[in-house]
Amino acid sequence: MWEKFFRSNKFALAIAIFLAIILWLFVSGNDVSGPEAEVREFDVSLAPRALEDRLEVAEMPSKVRLELEGSKEDLRYIEPDMLYAYVDLENREEPGTFKLPVELDLPENLDLVSCSHSKVEVVLDEVVSRSLEVEVAYLGERWDEELEVKIDPRQVTLEGAESRVDKVDKVIIKVDMDRIEEFMGEELYLKPRPLDENKNIMEDLLLTPGVVEARLL
Repeated sequence: MWEKFFRSNKFALAIAIFLAIILWLFVSGNDVSGPEAEVREFDVSLAPRALEDRLEVAEMPSKVRLELEGSKEDLRYIEPDMLYAYVDLENREEPGTFKLPVELDLPENLDLVSCSHSKVEVVLDEVVSRSLEVEVAYLGERWDEELEVKIDPRQVTLEGAESRVDKVDKVIIKVDMDRIEEFMGEELYLKPRPLDENKNIMEDLLLTPGVVEARLL
């Protein structure tokens, strides 16, 4: 019976159908007619979301690296600022150190291959303020002991994360002594800079006012 079946046209037809199905599965799984997939890396800014007004992020990675897969055409027009990575801080009402997941908001036509951080450490501080007197840092080779610099206002207020505000050693404005003839008697509007004890500029602090008036007399 089986010998008769194997020699019949039905067996040959079954084999042909089986091979056709295998070929179809292979082709559909390797669709060369569709757009070619490509993988690209992006350095994306990491931002806090839903942060309480009285809290400030003192420490957190500024960026994460993403590997995204998509068609060459889709990836061609993608820029890092079109991709969103964030840490959800909702319900974080007290200062402290937290290990939190990185959330992503990506275009639907792209697939995530990898992210450099699945979780990040976030340090939250109380927002505090502190007033400091503005000092003058003299630049250049010339020096005039009789030179007077009048600053208005004399004090500025710093606001930000407590741990960063506490590191501020002084607030300065810079005056170039080699150009005093140009500025003598003129009103200069200069941006005060907060420095730590190593004279590094302290970023991420709000200074009020952001500009002071200086007059060389």
